[in-house]
Amino acid sequence: MFEAKFRNLAIFRQLINTVDKTVNLLNFSCDINGMSMESMNGAKCIYISMFWPKSEFQKYFCDKKTGWTIDAKILSKTLKMSELDSETCILKLTDDNPDEILVEFNNAQSGLVRKVYMKLMEHEDIYFPAFSNVDIKFIIDSKDFQQEIAKMISCKKVQIQATENSVIFKGKTDLQRIHIEFPLHSNHNNDTSLEVMDSYFRDNNSVFLRKMVTKASKMSGRSETVELKFLNGICCVEYKIRDNGHIRFFLAPVVDGASMHQ
Repeated sequence: MFEAKFRNLAIFRQLINTVDKTVNLLNFSCDINGMSMESMNGAKCIYISMFWPKSEFQKYFCDKKTGWTIDAKILSKTLKMSELDSETCILKLTDDNPDEILVEFNNAQSGLVRKVYMKLMEHEDIYFPAFSNVDIKFIIDSKDFQQEIAKMISCKKVQIQATENSVIFKGKTDLQRIHIEFPLHSNHNNDTSLEVMDSYFRDNNSVFLRKMVTKASKMSGRSETVELKFLNGICCVEYKIRDNGHIRFFLAPVVDGASMHQ
């Protein structure tokens, strides 16, 4: 049996709403430590991984390791049924009804209870290589990251480049070029910091679809900073959650991404 009552439904709803048009299925799993989710889009160029520790739930119970798969769009529509701070949300999965998961909303003010039984889908096998070692990583204020990427909405692609003193986001259209530069600091207590494992990456140009970088920038939750990590051109946008929780959005580079004009 699995039962979890969200401490902050708005954050979970925002995350699912952000990815529901990018992926089709969401693979969830839970154990005594918390709830995980992973998904990959059909083109296999986007991989999403999340882990919510049990401390992120107001109530959490899981008596054995289990997993289930849900249609992303259906879950997004279900969560949109509740947009009131006064309503709580509980997920329930029982051995008596293993083909459905219950999403239960409770309105503390009116006493109203809304129950939605969602049909579970066939599990989607996903393979994603380990991302433990990286070439380079840097940390940016999450609000600044989201706001500045939003200003590049006219660009189809975004190039991310690190130098000794800054991280630069570049984009262009037929009529304009945009350069956004974040200064770097060696101290991780500052808004921006950099750690280099492979100096070759400094001269490498990694280009990504702007709309996917925008989606990744909207998944911060309560995290004040975002960590961008790179390995062999792949970008991992990661937000930390307390007690080793995380939200990770992996982006494959654009294959034909030529270097943008300086």
